[in-house]
Amino acid sequence: MVYTIERLQKEVLARLGEISVTPTSISASGVPTPAEIVAAKIKSMLPEEGSKLIKGASADELGCGIEMEVTVATSKLMPCGLFAIEIELPEDFLRLVSLKMAGWERSVGRLILPTMPEWECQWSEEPGIAGSPQRPRAYMDGKILRAIGSQENGSTESMYGWRIPAADIDGNFDFPAGLYPDLLGAIASRILSC
Repeated sequence: MVYTIERLQKEVLARLGEISVTPTSISASGVPTPAEIVAAKIKSMLPEEGSKLIKGASADELGCGIEMEVTVATSKLMPCGLFAIEIELPEDFLRLVSLKMAGWERSVGRLILPTMPEWECQWSEEPGIAGSPQRPRAYMDGKILRAIGSQENGSTESMYGWRIPAADIDGNFDFPAGLYPDLLGAIASRILSC
């Protein structure tokens, strides 16, 4: 869901028992008001606090995610006889919700990381283990996602996920609706502890 920084600031201030004041230009003295300082703190805390919540959330709490445009970097033949399509993830990529490649019978929502026992499965000669259209697998190493079970010139049908939450130039940011109340609480608690 799309939220605004202004809404986030008002709702955090309300949790803190403060009257929400829309920040205006800096006063004639050039010194920001207390409300402007708190508003700036809230905006700066969003990426860190929001990222923690998204990373720790269950798949159900993430909702559908946002559609992500991806760049296919390479395609390489794997020992299983199918191709791995390597996708360059955006720098601010945080969490995968679902990925479906052309030709796959279903999407995949779980990434296999180098620290997981399944990591070595990608080198298996069995498509059912490494990844196939019926049982696709996605492996992530750094900012490269390797989708196994595709044809040589495979392309993405869809990819949904979450990026590090940060306000754009219009003050809007994407965030899972189910986690928004937790975001308000986390930022309010952090401000109180400062």
